[in-house]
Amino acid sequence: MILNRELNRRVLFKVGGATALTATATVTSGIAAASPASSAEATAKRYPRGQELFIGSYTSGSNHGLGVSAVEIGEAGKLGTSRIVASLADPSFVVTSGSRGYAVLESAQGRVAAFDLCPQTPSAKIQQSQVFGADPAHLAYLPQGRLVVANYTSGSVVLLATGDALSGPTVLDTLQLQGSGPVAGRQDGPHAHQVVPTGYGTVLVSDLGSDTVTEIEVTESSLKAHSVLRVPAGTGPRHLVLRRSETADEILVVGELDTRVHLFRRPRREAPGGWEYAGAVVLASTTGEGYSAHLVVNGNLAYVSIRGQNQMSVLQLAEPQENAGGALPQLIQEVPSGGDWPRHFALNQFNGTEAVLYVAHQRSDNIAVFRVDETGLIGEQIQDFAAGTPVCLVVH
Repeated sequence: MILNRELNRRVLFKVGGATALTATATVTSGIAAASPASSAEATAKRYPRGQELFIGSYTSGSNHGLGVSAVEIGEAGKLGTSRIVASLADPSFVVTSGSRGYAVLESAQGRVAAFDLCPQTPSAKIQQSQVFGADPAHLAYLPQGRLVVANYTSGSVVLLATGDALSGPTVLDTLQLQGSGPVAGRQDGPHAHQVVPTGYGTVLVSDLGSDTVTEIEVTESSLKAHSVLRVPAGTGPRHLVLRRSETADEILVVGELDTRVHLFRRPRREAPGGWEYAGAVVLASTTGEGYSAHLVVNGNLAYVSIRGQNQMSVLQLAEPQENAGGALPQLIQEVPSGGDWPRHFALNQFNGTEAVLYVAHQRSDNIAVFRVDETGLIGEQIQDFAAGTPVCLVVH
């Protein structure tokens, strides 16, 4: 989005989501220690041939993106040869399913695109459809060939059928969110930012503009708001993760405007509602202009990128609690992100052993690659990979 819309989204950050790890996390142990193996054997097991990092980017105005591109993941998780997958305008979020990719095209007349992941040319077999909303920021792929899109500026949520290689996506239903918040210029109305499927027939939608998370029931062809979860005024919910154990459910919500992670809890159930607010913790030990962006949970660790302060934060999580009174996360690590404006990142783990972290920097045109050690903490940076205005990363 252009100036007012990303002070919104795109230019504020010049001035100032069927992936390897999804936004719904089943609680397991942390990254296990690697077993002894030769370097060649370990590399072959951890980085299978053909695995790539797909990159969504901003292309308009002074941005330098190439649409949707893909980079080969090679030895030790380093990035290698790149190719253009789909020549699209401002594909700011990408998901993959099988041999197909889907992207939201962020503009005042928002669109969603469907494309092959291995096309003969970057313009081959691309289908585009309107989403009848402004500046779509996120989408989620659901079973039975459906997509749910969050429109940021218009504050609406759209359900689409994915279609096929000939017809492309088609709109089935639209739900308009309501509300506003106290932060002038950022919370004048609803701003849907992310869609997270729960696995029991609903999606959770973060609304940066109204300080809410809405749980929406999804049928084959319709959307219906069920319950609204409220965070403190001025939080600006951006991204979230649903954690589930055998006995409890927990939602972690990152506030873009307050640089905190907020928690909701309940006893485990396969139905919407019943959430209690449990509290919040700060994501940085130093004060400064920071805008939290993306959140990934792996086992009992949570990773968060913070723009402005340009850092990655790691939190230790307790087991999900059935009520609001349980322990809150603890901040255990803060490291420089390796560039300017870390908007999105992807954690790439293999065989429960080693992992690497890819961090996309919107303003410095690079992806920083870090080792992640056997405890899950972020280790040394092993590569600085040039990429034009990267804003979304998907390992596939």
